Amino acid sequence: MARAKGFSLWLIPSGDLYEALAHTIIRLSRVYQTPAFEPHVTLLGELTEPEAEGLSKTQHLASLIRPCEIRLSRADYLSDYFRCLFLRVEETKPVMEANLKARKVFNRYRDPKYMPHLSLMYGSLGPGVKETIVPRVGDYFDKRFEVRSVHLFLTEDEPRDWYRVREFPLETAEKPDAKLCVGEDEGSEGWEEGELESMLCNLRRATAGDVSGALPWVPTGASSPRGHGGKGFGTA
Repeated sequence: MARAKGFSLWLIPSGDLYEALAHTIIRLSRVYQTPAFEPHVTLLGELTEPEAEGLSKTQHLASLIRPCEIRLSRADYLSDYFRCLFLRVEETKPVMEANLKARKVFNRYRDPKYMPHLSLMYGSLGPGVKETIVPRVGDYFDKRFEVRSVHLFLTEDEPRDWYRVREFPLETAEKPDAKLCVGEDEGSEGWEEGELESMLCNLRRATAGDVSGALPWVPTGASSPRGHGGKGFGTA
């Protein structure tokens, strides 16, 4: 299993789209025994600054980025572990400019060209397996969502160990009333380390029961994956 390092900047969907994407990620994780994780579009990853510096830079970045729309399109895959199966994101001017501003703030000018995407699976599956999934996912997620905040996540080691450090509302975005999830106390900066499962407060039925009806395209004859532990969403 590949291991991530450092911090990452995430753009996270909300509402029904968040729930649908999370259902898909969890179900695929169960069927193919791959790690589960929070639905997100990475704006910039592998940030190696100390946490205090990362928080300061992310806060500054949030003051520079305007709310924008993320447009999900077709499903695709690469041989990379963390881009095993994903939804492409349209390279609109606001999205690409947000990445450019992040590069400037974090001094990442030498990074390769940004390819915005929302991952559905991490892993090392063969292209034949991915080909059976891609056409069934592509039409289902022709969706979009509004970005009104940027999240700083610690993404060290395995996905089950990842956690949100802090959310930064964009400068011109209205701050909605947040619904507290299990594991979040009023006034806290986020969820406890490793408690990613708490962040899916609308998806308890997905982690506790059968969700095959929510995603009829998932092959029902696949082998059942190992159960999730009490820490995060990674496989045990």
